Amino acid sequence: MVGESVTGSQLHAFNHSRVVHISIDPTTEKTYQPKPISEEEGEVKADQTQDQDPDRIITNSRPCVPSDGLLDFEELKLLYQ
Repeated sequence: MVGESVTGSQLHAFNHSRVVHISIDPTTEKTYQPKPISEEEGEVKADQTQDQDPDRIITNSRPCVPSDGLLDFEELKLLYQ
């Protein structure tokens, strides 16, 4: 974050990971599962979904909204300068 440039796919992966888990917001649907992402392209291809590491698939969460107070990439970058 504070050294080399960040690629578009890395930024996409970061933004994809900014979620609020059901344990924080119980109104989140248990069935919500955003598409897993690949490191290379920031997208999933149909044949990659079975090979995804379960630790990289975010479940039981929802995308964050500004009122959640999660830092965006630029705010985190400033924090660690």
